[in-house]
Amino acid sequence: MTVSTWQPQASPNPTPTDLEGDWHIVSLVAYCQPEHFNSFRQHLGSLPYAQLHADDSHAKLIITVEAETSWELSERMDHLRDHPALMTLQMVYHQDDSLNQSAAPSRDQQQ
Repeated sequence: MTVSTWQPQASPNPTPTDLEGDWHIVSLVAYCQPEHFNSFRQHLGSLPYAQLHADDSHAKLIITVEAETSWELSERMDHLRDHPALMTLQMVYHQDDSLNQSAAPSRDQQQ
């Protein structure tokens, strides 16, 4: 059985859905090599956009990552994924808080 190491990568061009004023937050479960747990944990601490919420003191970490656009979010997740100590990175939840209300119909437009 062959296991693929291919991972999807973000498109190099931001999409029109990346509106100014958007805010994206994801929660992730990361598993790193146990022998590199402390160095990966330190690496997370150096990233201003990532926050460590919990770990099992061995290999599993619960992380949140924040970004203003989905493009930036993908780039940040790719940066984490590229760390040599990381074995897997799984998205558990993605919240898109859109502050730009121009796309939503106003109350007057609905009537």
